[in-house]
Amino acid sequence: MIEMMVHSLLDNGRYAVVVLREVGGRRELQMIVGQYEAAAILRHLSGMKEPRPLTHDLMKNLVETLGGQLKKITVNDLRTNIYYAVISIASDGEDVEVDSRPSDAIALAVRFGAPIYVMEKVIEEAKNTTAELGEEEETSDVDKKFRDIVKGLELDDTQ
Repeated sequence: MIEMMVHSLLDNGRYAVVVLREVGGRRELQMIVGQYEAAAILRHLSGMKEPRPLTHDLMKNLVETLGGQLKKITVNDLRTNIYYAVISIASDGEDVEVDSRPSDAIALAVRFGAPIYVMEKVIEEAKNTTAELGEEEETSDVDKKFRDIVKGLELDDTQ
């Protein structure tokens, strides 16, 4: 498993991309995520407070109220261009894994300050998928520009 952090978020109006970067390294994983989940991640990372808990804040409150602690999230699979993740929660002396979309898991991880891990096989498969798409799939000019922006993105790692 490779520990990663949220490096950046990018939104082109049609879809959002969360970029995870290896802690202490250069490898990245880019995932298209829903607009709502991207906004939830960004709101928390930028310190914005809502007057009432939104979905991911509510989920955090539920876990804590029930005596649990989010230990980590793991992006553990990539099948047919869909990422999969599990949320690892310690509760009553047991470790429980909950199936999740990576975007929701990341939104929770940033709220708890929990580590984000990606399985090595997922990073390798993502590289292969990106290479295949580049060779076989026609893309619009907007998509090409968006990929170029994401590819060249260099933000401060201290965020």
